[in-house]
Amino acid sequence: MGSIFRMNIVVQDLFHFIKELPTSVPIYAAHLNGENLYETKITVPCVLVVGNESQGMSNELTAKVTQKLKIPMVGEAESFNVSIATAIILGEFSRQLR
Repeated sequence: MGSIFRMNIVVQDLFHFIKELPTSVPIYAAHLNGENLYETKITVPCVLVVGNESQGMSNELTAKVTQKLKIPMVGEAESFNVSIATAIILGEFSRQLR
């Protein structure tokens, strides 16, 4: 409880934020055409961008992404709800960085 108070939260225009990042900071994105999340080495600091569930990210934002990540799917499912996908990706980030 209260973890939100122990995290760095940035509230500003996303494109301005990305533009101000050092080029050494990778920008990861959940994307259907990405590399397998579990076969990708995550580095920090980093940024994770997730898009709208029905339309994904804009082309303008996708062009700023350093590496697209995909969660491998089993069965007939095509995608996850954005909150579930974010939780899975952050869980893998956390596992790798421990």
